[in-house]
Amino acid sequence: MNKPEGPSAQSDGSDSEESESRQELIAALARHRGFTYSAIRAVLFARRMLLLAAAAALVRLGDADDVVSALHAQVLEKDLRIQQLERAIALLQARMERIDSRHRNRYTPAERFRIVLFKQTYSLTVEQAARLFVVSSQTIRRWVDQAVREPGRNTIGSLLKAVPPLMRYSDVVRDQVAQMEEMGFGGNLRIAQTLARAGIKLSRETVRRWRKEPRPPRPSVHPKRRLGPMLAAKHPNHVWMMDITEITGLFGLFRFKLAVVLDVFSRMLLAGRVFTSEPNADEMAGLVRYAAASHGAPKHFVTDQGSQFTASVFRQALMALGIKQRFGAVGATGSIAIIERFWRTLKEMLRLKLRPPLTASTLHQRLQTGLHYYAYLKPHQGLGGATPAEMYYGLRPVRQQAIRPPRAYENKPDDTLFDIAYLDPEGFLPVLTTKKQAA
Repeated sequence: MNKPEGPSAQSDGSDSEESESRQELIAALARHRGFTYSAIRAVLFARRMLLLAAAAALVRLGDADDVVSALHAQVLEKDLRIQQLERAIALLQARMERIDSRHRNRYTPAERFRIVLFKQTYSLTVEQAARLFVVSSQTIRRWVDQAVREPGRNTIGSLLKAVPPLMRYSDVVRDQVAQMEEMGFGGNLRIAQTLARAGIKLSRETVRRWRKEPRPPRPSVHPKRRLGPMLAAKHPNHVWMMDITEITGLFGLFRFKLAVVLDVFSRMLLAGRVFTSEPNADEMAGLVRYAAASHGAPKHFVTDQGSQFTASVFRQALMALGIKQRFGAVGATGSIAIIERFWRTLKEMLRLKLRPPLTASTLHQRLQTGLHYYAYLKPHQGLGGATPAEMYYGLRPVRQQAIRPPRAYENKPDDTLFDIAYLDPEGFLPVLTTKKQAA
C-alpha cells in the first residue's frame, strides 16, 4: 500500500473541519461568551493528549538504565498525584464554603481530636488548619485549648474524644496501637495479631476500645449471592487454586493481567506472573508446571470456567501431572472464595486502585515486595493470626509466644517499645521493629 505524499494527499474535509473548530474557539474567546460545543471537545481532547504525553515521558524516564532518571520519574509521578488531590480538595472546600455554617454537619469529638493532631503533626497555624477543614479560626483555638487544658486529668472534656478507660494498659502500648492504626496496619484483629507476632498479647476488644468508635454497618444494597460447595484442604499441597485478575494502570492508560497459583490450606502464593494482555491456556499451563516443579503437584486444582482453564492444552497439562481438575460453581462465590479474598487483600494492601502502576516493571516490583509481606509478615485472620509461610512450612506461629503487657497500676518496667518501618518506598507495608533503647 503506497503512502500518500505531499499536502495534497491529505483530506480536504478534515482540514476544513479542524480549521472551523479553531475559528470557533478563537471567536468564542474573542466574544467572551464562553465555549461552543466544538471548543469544549477541542479542550477536552487537548487535555487527553497532554495526559498521554506526560505518561509517555514518565515511561521513558522509568525505563531508563540511569537510577537518577528512574527516581526522577517517581518524583514526577507523585507530583502529578499531589496536583490531582490538591485540585479535588480545593473543589470540595469551595463547595463547603458556599454552605452556611449552620447547615453543615458538625465534626464528631473523635474527628476534632484528629484535626488537632493533624495540626500539631504538620506544624500548621490556626488559620491554615481552619482554612483546610472549613471551620473558623476561633473553633480551632477552642479545640486546641481544651486539648492542652488540665493535663493531669484523665479526660479532656466533651468537645474532643481521645479518652482511655481507667483500667488501662501502659500508655506506651496504647500509643503504639494508635500509631499502628494511623500507619495503616489494618483493623482491630489485624493490629492485635501483629502485636502478638511482636510479643505483646492484646485482645481484639481492647484494641477496638482504643480506636475510634465503631461506625454502624451500612445496609447492603447487593443481593446475597449463592454460596457454592467448597473443597476442604487438609494439608499443604492438597488443593491449589488459580485465577486471573485485571489491574488498571496509571490514569487508565494501560491494563495488566495478573495470574497466580495459591495453596488453599495455607493461603501461600506458589507462583505468579504479570501479563500485558489476556493470557492464553498454554501460558497458564506453563505457570502450573513451574509451580509443580518448585513445590510438588497437588491432588486437586480448582479454577473458574474461563476459556484458559477449559481448553484442552491446560487440561492435558494437569492430567500429565496427575492433578484432578475441579471448577468453581457458576455464579457462586463460596467455591473460589479464598482466591477472591486474596485478590481483594492484595489490591487493598498495595493500594492498586489508589496508586495504580505506570508500567509492567513497576507493577512487578511492587508485587514482589507485597507478596513477600503477605506470605511472611502479615498475620491472617483466616489462619488465626499465623502467616501463610508458617502454615505452609509447618512452623510454630510466632503469635503463640506473645505475653500480656503490664498494666499501668502494676508499676512494672515496660520494655515493649517498637518503631514502625516500611518494606516499600510508598509506605503501604508497615512492620514493627524493636526500638533501640537510649544508653
